[in-house]
Amino acid sequence: MEYCVDESGTKTLEEIKNCNFIPVRAYYPAFGITTNAVWVRFRILPDPKATTSWYFELASSLPRSVHFYRLHQDGTLADKLIYDEVPPRLRLIPHHYFLFPIQNVTEPESIYMRAQSVGGLNMPVFIWNARSFPMRDMLRTGFFAMFFGLMFAMALYNLLLFMSIRDRSYLYYVFYILFVTEYFAFISGHAAYLVPDSWTGKTPALGPVVALAATIFALIFSRKFLLLPEKRPRLAMAANVVALIHLLGLIALPFLTIPQMAQIGNGMPVLGIIVILVAAISLVRDGFKPAKYFLTAWSFLMIGVLLFIVQNLNFIPAGFITQYGQFFGAAFEAILLSLALGYRINSLRQSEQEARRDLSQEQARALAEQTAAAESFARFVPGEFLEYLGKKNIMSISHGDAVRKQMAVLFLDIRGFTEMSERLGSEGTFSFLNEFHGGLEPIIQKHDGFIDKFIGDAIMALFPAPTGAVQAAIEMQNWVAYTGKARVGIGIHFGELMLGTIGSPHRLETTVIGDTVNLASRIESINKQYGTEIIVSDSVYKLIQEIPQLAAREVDAIRVRGKKQPVVLYEIMNGLSPDVLASREKHISSYMGALLSYRAGDFAAAKTQFSEHMQNVNGDSVAEMYLKRLDRINESAPWDGIWEAEH
Repeated sequence: MEYCVDESGTKTLEEIKNCNFIPVRAYYPAFGITTNAVWVRFRILPDPKATTSWYFELASSLPRSVHFYRLHQDGTLADKLIYDEVPPRLRLIPHHYFLFPIQNVTEPESIYMRAQSVGGLNMPVFIWNARSFPMRDMLRTGFFAMFFGLMFAMALYNLLLFMSIRDRSYLYYVFYILFVTEYFAFISGHAAYLVPDSWTGKTPALGPVVALAATIFALIFSRKFLLLPEKRPRLAMAANVVALIHLLGLIALPFLTIPQMAQIGNGMPVLGIIVILVAAISLVRDGFKPAKYFLTAWSFLMIGVLLFIVQNLNFIPAGFITQYGQFFGAAFEAILLSLALGYRINSLRQSEQEARRDLSQEQARALAEQTAAAESFARFVPGEFLEYLGKKNIMSISHGDAVRKQMAVLFLDIRGFTEMSERLGSEGTFSFLNEFHGGLEPIIQKHDGFIDKFIGDAIMALFPAPTGAVQAAIEMQNWVAYTGKARVGIGIHFGELMLGTIGSPHRLETTVIGDTVNLASRIESINKQYGTEIIVSDSVYKLIQEIPQLAAREVDAIRVRGKKQPVVLYEIMNGLSPDVLASREKHISSYMGALLSYRAGDFAAAKTQFSEHMQNVNGDSVAEMYLKRLDRINESAPWDGIWEAEH
């Protein structure tokens, strides 16, 4: 066999005879996705012993137009058949493939055949003995009948299971099987019997539609079956994104040409296949048993489909395996995945029963322990804490009670407490702390806050709103300055935290846990680096603008250890002495100019500006800190304006 490509699609038989025909080396010639007309020709020789007629078969349903010519040895026309979008029922020999009779071959003849498609073009050609063809065709038809019967049986089986147990995995799988079956009906040509004859020219457009729809339901089913949202959230998100891309592709198909639709219908599902295989392999590595069954079943189909797609895209030669391997793969996959679904449901049911039994036993043990330990519960719990937990009294608090809240966390620490305790001695220190904490608690309560715990010389207090926390911090700073007994550092951060009880059934402690608490503690300790007394985060600063005559300035933008997101720090200056506050507010513009130069990476300008600022404002510890930092900063290191905090 030889072939020639007519890119114009207009050449006649006489014109094509002069074409430079190229030998065909494959049993299943494939020309990829093309709109070109492809001509093939070959010679047939008479067989004196043969007493029967023959059938020439183009075993493909993809071409929309097929022209068949027989030429005598002298080049005159012996026979021809023209099929331009002719439905199978109206062809000379009704069949979903293209059949042409060959009779009375008494001399060498030439056969020319022209095929043209708007999508993939494969041209597997056979010559059948007319007496043996019916049996061969019956076997082939029986294979397809068994395949489609099996697929519909699996769809019905899983639909009945869905109606019985209401697990949506089965429903998604039903839709997937139905669309996959439709897809195979289109590529095998059997879909032509299901649509009106007037749709013959439109059926190539339906193949990409069902291909994308099948991939969408494959992704949804895989996401559900493999429990990706629980086990692999990122892969679950990837499956969602790829499914959305396929949905957008479906919406765009009506606005594309049929060749473009064929490109999308063949290429885009590869992306879905990759996501599904990556997810399955990942969970197999984790020992998730249902994933092993899933991957085994899916591999049968995926290998066949991938071979068919890359054949259609003309990346590999076509053959029996690339042409029909996906049918075998789909049959095995439908059966194995149905079994895998059953295994998964049984496994989940067993795990659920075990979890319920364990939970019941745990609840019984917890109830007995709580009853026995009720009288020995911790007694010192703030009333506000009980209100947030929704408890009437401390007796109703249970081990593990917790609630998620948005709150402001305030940490206060006494500066130089170690030296102070050495000077006062144990009894003096104990007396001082009671007096000191006793003076601060009313201020906290005045501003709707409450003390969560005393940590030696430190206090951790909670406020429902940042405004109250900042006002309490300013008043506590004034009270400490008034008493003259100590200096303090205060850090405040606002955000989400868990408020509840931790500990054991016999010894509980009310507390708050979360990144908000950790960051508030770090902000308090950062005061030491800047020589400040009150620092708040940007989450606090943006919510306290209604405080009358608020005096604040930006201190730094830092990234604390263990955190990716930076936090902007602000100094609250209302508690400073009037002279110091007036001086800093007067020269705030020079300070901010220096800070902006530093943030932009212009370290030389920043150093000059901070130095000039220090000449006008004595005792500005923040500016002094920046001058020390600029002396040791590495100007060649990458810089994004964010300081990496050491603690």
